[in-house]
Amino acid sequence: IPQGSSDVSLNLKISRLQGVDSQETRVFIGGVIAGDSDKPAFDLSFPLKDVPTGPTEIDIVAIGKDGQRYAPERVSVQVNNRVWDAYVITTKEFLAVKESLPQLAMLEQDAITSFDRARQDPTFVKANRLKTPTASTAPGTLSFDLLSRYKTPGRTGEAIAGARSALAEMARMQLENGRLYKKIKMLPAAKGFFQQAVKDAGEASATGVAALAEIAAQEPPP
Repeated sequence: IPQGSSDVSLNLKISRLQGVDSQETRVFIGGVIAGDSDKPAFDLSFPLKDVPTGPTEIDIVAIGKDGQRYAPERVSVQVNNRVWDAYVITTKEFLAVKESLPQLAMLEQDAITSFDRARQDPTFVKANRLKTPTASTAPGTLSFDLLSRYKTPGRTGEAIAGARSALAEMARMQLENGRLYKKIKMLPAAKGFFQQAVKDAGEASATGVAALAEIAAQEPPP
């Protein structure tokens, strides 16, 4: 979709196979209902001006006479929407996420520093049967599950608690960033933030539960 154009549409021809016992066919584009019909064959035109650049899933769902939804048939199309690209980077949601990234990086470094401090302690090395203190932790490798594996004798418990606290705050911010991206239809990027929130906070935490619910909401309709 070139800049300056706002009337480009995706035109679909949808037909039911003979013998399929369904009362209605419903079409979802990018997880949003685009239309439905009780006819065995119909045309559907869907405007693309608000569909972001990237892969977009089209789900065709047959609905039986009893209201049961059958497994969707999915087709993925690639959208290149320059109109949307020019718009989205000016939104308050996009700018808020961008502004949060330095703080997320600082929190991750805080978590790494605290974790590495614990791992240099001889009591920690002995309690966890490590041969020697290990090298500095690489960014992106810490998680709630990883921190939960270790025994924390003496003051190492304070260091691990500090790492957990930093990860929990990161997870809270990532959940919020995912929701901001969701508002501007950047769904793959939103899902990435939700998944990272689960990793950092743990599935059973309030943040993890909320992030998992957001991920489930992006799944194709049942």
